[in-house]
Amino acid sequence: AATWATLRANLDLSSVAFRHALRCGVCLALAIAFQRWQQIPHGFWIPMTTAIVLKPDFGGTFSFGALRVAGTFVGLLVATLLAHLAMDGASVRLALLA
Repeated sequence: AATWATLRANLDLSSVAFRHALRCGVCLALAIAFQRWQQIPHGFWIPMTTAIVLKPDFGGTFSFGALRVAGTFVGLLVATLLAHLAMDGASVRLALLA
């Protein structure tokens, strides 16, 4: 009985949980539709990233999304530098052993 009361109480646009669930549903549906429309191989990461990044409040979503983008660019920079520095055979073998 308490479960139904909680569900009924949250089925309202004034409920933070309901708005977050609605936002998640719409964003995930759009992410899946985009992935299927573009026929992206291994495109499961699009809805997965959408689900991970979405937070109940805009500030949390924005800051977490910005951190993900920044982390991706830092990883790209580090990988590029490592690939550039490891052009000779000895460096490549050492990197593979590490």
